[in-house]
Amino acid sequence: MEAAPSSTGSSHRIYNLSEKGEALYLTLAALWQWSEAYCFSPDERSFTLVDRVDQDRLMPLKLVTTEGRVMGPYDCIGQMMPTHPRPDTNT
Repeated sequence: MEAAPSSTGSSHRIYNLSEKGEALYLTLAALWQWSEAYCFSPDERSFTLVDRVDQDRLMPLKLVTTEGRVMGPYDCIGQMMPTHPRPDTNT
């Protein structure tokens, strides 16, 4: 997070996500969706993540290979790479 002065001119500070913080949005969304599924009883009020523009609910996040195969919890392994490539976040 990065602190910045309030736009109202008051002594309060506002906090904006840094680039590293923004990169965690998928992790935070996955944890939010997990909590929706496992932390509330059916009759309990809760919050859900929605699209800011249309208020559409989000589809559950899934891990998908570059070939389009949906991965389950036992389908992935770690593999040594010659370099540390940055993930393509433009897709």
